[in-house]
Amino acid sequence: MTMINLTRRMTKLETEAPGQGAMVRVLFKKDGDPDPVADPPLLPSERAIVVNFVPPLSAPQ
Repeated sequence: MTMINLTRRMTKLETEAPGQGAMVRVLFKKDGDPDPVADPPLLPSERAIVVNFVPPLSAPQ
């Protein structure tokens, strides 16, 4: 997935629904890092989606 596609999908997830405000916030982390902290803190109606970037697997030989 390209960064453009990732950004587009993230924007769709974070787009506010009429009258409800943002319902989802996308947070990123690298493999081995602690879970990210939302800044500003999540609202009671929000949920976090944590995207974990991991190193690619080596191809079998």
